[in-house]
Amino acid sequence: MLPVDIIGWIGNIGFLSGAFLLARKSVLGFYGNVIGNFMWEIVGIMLNINSIWLLSLVLLGCNIYGIYQWRRT
Repeated sequence: MLPVDIIGWIGNIGFLSGAFLLARKSVLGFYGNVIGNFMWEIVGIMLNINSIWLLSLVLLGCNIYGIYQWRRT
């Protein structure tokens, strides 16, 4: 398995665990999504796919903002 595949699978696991935890109303879900976004940003950079790394960067920012908002309340 190629390193980029391993990073992609880690990203997928982060997204899935994040979605599951958010559905259970756990702030840990944001962290799972942050890991998933970060991993997919690396994949986008490694494969030179601008749309993936830019989307992952924007979603990473959204999740960090979500963590901040969740912690404020």
